[in-house]
Amino acid sequence: MRVKWEIVGLTLRGRLLDSNNEPSADTQAVEFTAQDVELGPLESKQIRLAALPQREGLLQILGIRWTIFDCHKVVCERPFQLKGRRLRNTLEQRASKTGVYSGDLRLEIKVRSWKPRLQARLEGWPVQKEQSTEASDALLQGELRRCSLVITSDDLDCPLTLLQVATSHPQYLALEEPDTKSSKEISVRLTDEGIRLQGKLTTLFDAAAHELRLPVLLRVDTVGVHTLRLLILAEAEGPGGPKCDQRQWITLEEQVGIEPAVSVTARPSPSFTSDGRFIFTCLVENRAAAPVHVTGMSGFCDTGLVPLDLQAFTTGEPLIEPGDSVAWTAAKKCSRDASLSALPVAHAVGIKGIVSERIADEKECGTAGWDFRCSKGD
Repeated sequence: MRVKWEIVGLTLRGRLLDSNNEPSADTQAVEFTAQDVELGPLESKQIRLAALPQREGLLQILGIRWTIFDCHKVVCERPFQLKGRRLRNTLEQRASKTGVYSGDLRLEIKVRSWKPRLQARLEGWPVQKEQSTEASDALLQGELRRCSLVITSDDLDCPLTLLQVATSHPQYLALEEPDTKSSKEISVRLTDEGIRLQGKLTTLFDAAAHELRLPVLLRVDTVGVHTLRLLILAEAEGPGGPKCDQRQWITLEEQVGIEPAVSVTARPSPSFTSDGRFIFTCLVENRAAAPVHVTGMSGFCDTGLVPLDLQAFTTGEPLIEPGDSVAWTAAKKCSRDASLSALPVAHAVGIKGIVSERIADEKECGTAGWDFRCSKGD
């Protein structure tokens, strides 16, 4: 409308059913908070209304109620009539002109006292330019970033017995075990998707802050913007009933931007002066927008990432400008009864460096394209 409206006492309307699906006789079983809203001409607002149940049961939201112009004489009410999924199982259901629909359960909430009340957030996560007015904190390709998954409990008296965290990208995100030395009744198991903690988990929470911190390692080796998700399942030990009434699900979704870092190309060759020595040259190209200060090189063997004892011949710590390349030479000493082979497998050689714009941050900036292996000869 083109006039100003004053809506007074905007509140939800509902009821709380007991275990027998009967409406509770107590008028104070559910507390609905009221709000006053003022709308200008042709204005729309999004209002969040709250319902606070005082006991266990099934909370049903039936509609909304309000009055106009603070006169308490013009009372308006709007029932919520939501349709569920249309039924097409029988001939009568399919032939109905108006359609036959199942019951809609989106406005029905189970109220339980033995249910975890947790909140979760990520600390130390790199911030995108669109999400902050500060400078972009995008990661470099292959950079290792340590973060923390902070889980806060609103009720430490709730006996939390299970906490499981899974990630949508386990190749980018890994969770580490928390410190459980203070409690021997807790079992921790790392899974392919995340971590699983079981036992008396309330002892892991800080008594003052009511927080549990799980170390998180973030490393992405693909340039671009990625959306990563975390799914948290918490379960409490209740007096009985189905498990679904004692569980809480939390979903976190964050984006991370990955910028190009360095490109490493390794060329292996046998030594012509020393028997049993293997020489390889690494060509390091800076693809980042800022200079990269290379501080070292490391090698790994096989998928187990066993570190190799490398002897570097290149001295100094070169500063590579954007678009420039630097060659590094190193050697590996093997036993006389070992044969050498070089196979094109990723994650073999890592270049450790510092970006000049962020000198304090030391980063693992790249991987090579070959693998160095020693195997027993005939």
